[in-house]
Amino acid sequence: MKIACAVLCFNRPDYLKQTLDSLMSAKESNSFDWWIFQDGIINDVSGHVYTEKEEHDEVTKLAKEVNFPNKRFVKQLYNLAPARLRYIIYHRIFECSDYDAVFVFEDDMIVGKDYLVLLRKMMNQFPNHIGILYTEKSVKNPQKKLSFLKEIVSARLWGHYMTRATWDKIKKDYKKYYESMCKIDYHQRRNPDHAVRENMPDEAPWVMDDVIVNRLCEKYGVLKLRPLVSRAKYIGKFGMVAFKNPGYFEENVGTQSDVLQYPEDSKLKKFYIEGSKNG
Repeated sequence: MKIACAVLCFNRPDYLKQTLDSLMSAKESNSFDWWIFQDGIINDVSGHVYTEKEEHDEVTKLAKEVNFPNKRFVKQLYNLAPARLRYIIYHRIFECSDYDAVFVFEDDMIVGKDYLVLLRKMMNQFPNHIGILYTEKSVKNPQKKLSFLKEIVSARLWGHYMTRATWDKIKKDYKKYYESMCKIDYHQRRNPDHAVRENMPDEAPWVMDDVIVNRLCEKYGVLKLRPLVSRAKYIGKFGMVAFKNPGYFEENVGTQSDVLQYPEDSKLKKFYIEGSKNG
């Protein structure tokens, strides 16, 4: 199976460096093709500038210098925001290339050394679903739960896999969402200012980009799986989630485990969905 690993980035060089370093250190990282997608500075609809050029240039420098095998760097001319950039990644990988699957990472996470290997095993076992190996809260006696998964309730897509089979199911509806997002400034869509919202086109979905993927997965019977024991961690307090909801860090990310790999991971051959004997 031919797999592409895609990394989304924008303007956080300190976060991105940690993410790239952890991915470079992951086992078998040299067996994948790597794509780095950087969003632009100026929104093409509103003309609003969303970052300082200095920070943006630092991210560009990191993306160009990282020594991933078979690396491609795609820099957007305009600021598209996650709603459009995520769709472009899937479309580029599946419609314009011959990959069978993609692993997508955001620039605010650190992965354990076994993350890529385990994610591939998880994908091979559940190719018609999507999944991650990250969860916010640590668990007691993790060694007894390393091989167990459960369905994701939230819409988080940090470090997830998607196969072409799943993409083919959701792409038609997902394209409609993308086309509606092309008509607006996604950042302003999320703005609480009612005057801004009133100017949005009626057809624009009032949902975030990862929520729309979650809803499409539910529509087409695609499960979203996550582990009981995390092999990654969210970098920090100053990411978008924590910024929009300050209590999120203390309630969720603040309880995540610092242990990202276990000796048993190298011997793990199969995952089980919690409550199922055969997975």
